[in-house]
Amino acid sequence: LWLAGVSLIVGAAVVLVFPEASRRMARHGALAIGAVFFMLPFLWLIGTSFKQPEETLIYPSRWLPAFAAAPDVSPWADEEGEHAVRLDPVSVRDREAREQHVEAIWTASSPAARLEGNVFAYDLADTGEAVITARFALPFEPSEVMLRMRQDNSWHAVSAALETAGRRYETDDALYLGVDGWREWTFRLPGMERRDQRAMGVWPLQDVGASEVEAGEARLTVRIHHKSRAGATLARWTQSYRDAWYADAHWGAYLFNSVWIVVLSVVGQVLTCSMAAYAFARLRWPGRELVFGIVLATMMLPTMVVMVPQFLIFKSLGWYNTLLPLWVPAFVGTPFFIFLLRQFMLGVPRELEEAARIDGCSWWGIYWLIMLPLMKPALAAVAIFTFMNAWNEFMVPLIYLNDQRLYPLPLGLFVFRGAHQFQANFNMLMAASTLMTLPVIAIFFLAQRYFIEGVTLTGMKA
Repeated sequence: LWLAGVSLIVGAAVVLVFPEASRRMARHGALAIGAVFFMLPFLWLIGTSFKQPEETLIYPSRWLPAFAAAPDVSPWADEEGEHAVRLDPVSVRDREAREQHVEAIWTASSPAARLEGNVFAYDLADTGEAVITARFALPFEPSEVMLRMRQDNSWHAVSAALETAGRRYETDDALYLGVDGWREWTFRLPGMERRDQRAMGVWPLQDVGASEVEAGEARLTVRIHHKSRAGATLARWTQSYRDAWYADAHWGAYLFNSVWIVVLSVVGQVLTCSMAAYAFARLRWPGRELVFGIVLATMMLPTMVVMVPQFLIFKSLGWYNTLLPLWVPAFVGTPFFIFLLRQFMLGVPRELEEAARIDGCSWWGIYWLIMLPLMKPALAAVAIFTFMNAWNEFMVPLIYLNDQRLYPLPLGLFVFRGAHQFQANFNMLMAASTLMTLPVIAIFFLAQRYFIEGVTLTGMKA
């Protein structure tokens, strides 16, 4: 309502001051308001992907995510210590998943750290790093060590090191004092379970060398690294993307499969459709118009009609549960793209072709050296259409694939949504959706000049 009111006031002022330009300004204003209106869902998608889970369910809702506090001094000195960093007893778990609490003796190992009971304070203004250490006995050989800490929403970086049985293990991933509440970090020793569970707070440790700590006891060192407010805010806003990446171990395979399908589909459509269009537009052969009419008639067939016959054909070829049905049909051509390129070729002057024939150029040379360079706008339009269709294709992979490692991004995102839709992780869902949407938007804006030119020029004839 506020935006509409301001727009009406500005529009009325323009009409009064510039009556002659009022119509043009009204058209441009209407287009601008419409563009902003249709951008709102995408902007909400981007904003939600930067938020934390607790921000997505608040009322009234906020468009922009909150900034990180990143204080130099921890707020432990509040009257009741409400926002202080607190430490719970350490827990250990063995290979049979038996869990036991152990009594840990915490000490401040740097001047920037201070402990009062289980309340931990840090002052990062001078040193930039606070270190605390816990020593505890191990009742059995552990597979995981769990540390429960009440964090302060500062988004300072955290690293951890565990020493036991003469070896030292450290975390490679970035941890942060993120939530304003209790959170459990689980540090998994090497050689245990291989599943990636970092999205659930289970962080793998890497063996970095020897240690003087013997078997039967352990030493856990936690380091708080200072982050500027900009760096802490960036870490806060990108946490949803890291969680989404950690939550599914197949994102790399999804991305590779989508890129593979898109590249082969674009190459196949550009080559086969341009060659077929060249044959229909420039070559003279018996039955050309009849065959072209049959090609156009296939556009009238609904996709659902040919889906079952295609499935039976590909299954008989042994292509089920492979990527072949997703890109091989692109090398057969698409009637709409053939018609698009044929109309563009009809606008190319025949004098160029005749001059090339006089110089001894073959039909293939004319196609490759003359037609293709002149068809760049139309080929770009075909490539963009093919990219968008192949990148967003969902139904065909759903029919032909049952191996999750072969899924492209749309099907992988569907599986990801099904696994997390009941956990209120809307920020993770929006982050994954944003990563899938951005390439399409980037490709369109980078090639929009060729796209618009190709679509507008294909209807012109010489």
